[in-house]
Amino acid sequence: MKLYVGNLPPLANEEELRNWFEKHHARPHSGQPRGFGFVEITDDEEAVRAMLILNRRDLLGHTLLVNEAHTRRAGGRR
Repeated sequence: MKLYVGNLPPLANEEELRNWFEKHHARPHSGQPRGFGFVEITDDEEAVRAMLILNRRDLLGHTLLVNEAHTRRAGGRR
């Protein structure tokens, strides 16, 4: 399951995000964060648990938003 992680602090890097998820017992596979990012967790139950535990938690003074990512629709709004 792919999770959207929003409101990332500017100083957060991939290692910091990975450590933050692992601290809360989730194992992410992520790209470079830039204010938002996507985390893939192969076990759906673990992904749901991560969303419930990590949504609205603090990382470096930023309250993160963690929810299921949705695929972008072709021809979306401009």
